[in-house]
Amino acid sequence: MASIHPLLDLLHDRSQIIRIEATTSLGTLKTDAAVVIPRLLQEAENDSDVVLRLAAIKAIGGFGTNALSAEVTLQKMAESDKDKNIRRMAAIVVRVIQGKSDQLYQ
Repeated sequence: MASIHPLLDLLHDRSQIIRIEATTSLGTLKTDAAVVIPRLLQEAENDSDVVLRLAAIKAIGGFGTNALSAEVTLQKMAESDKDKNIRRMAAIVVRVIQGKSDQLYQ
């Protein structure tokens, strides 16, 4: 199994495309949830780039019910984030991690 640490390091790259690709890859790999989910959640909450934030939220959803640790934060984002696309994606992912849906796109 490949190490996720190089991908985690790429979350701090100056290039938006590289950060998004690293985020997407982490969600696709679905490994080391205890390490990856907090880092993705940090990106989802704090990055200034909405596209990256959306990618991070979707990547968290890729972990399914293994991402329950992110539920409270994502629920808050779904209710009160200033960006409607973030609110929508966060609400979808909350349902996914609660096991109420298996679709990230609705």
